[in-house]
Amino acid sequence: MKATLRKTHLFTGLILLVIFPLTGAYMRYRIPHLMEQSDRLRFSMRGNHVYILFSGLIHLALGVYLRPMSAKVLKRLQTVAGALLIQASGILVAGFFYEPKSGLDRPVTLIAVVMTLVGMLLHFVCALLSKEESA
Repeated sequence: MKATLRKTHLFTGLILLVIFPLTGAYMRYRIPHLMEQSDRLRFSMRGNHVYILFSGLIHLALGVYLRPMSAKVLKRLQTVAGALLIQASGILVAGFFYEPKSGLDRPVTLIAVVMTLVGMLLHFVCALLSKEESA
């Protein structure tokens, strides 16, 4: 389980770090005329672009530092947290391309950010509970 979770996070992080410059190139070469016309679109696209980077960095950090839990409940909680983070990453990439940028609301991105928050909080809780077990 340890190797699988860590490798999954590393792989996901590396994929996202490849997607990050590709989304930058997309903004620079495929839609520069739209970006120049609308500040709202430019800021929304850049925001989603940076979220992809942050998500990739979270996965890389987890891939390097993740400690497997010994208790079954904590292992399952870690798996749920990892699944939430991976799904959130996919939603962020989808939101970059498909979410409407005409208004201030970005519900798809909001869902992905909340999923990321919950996933990271679950990892935090696992780490806290594992320290209590070992004490």
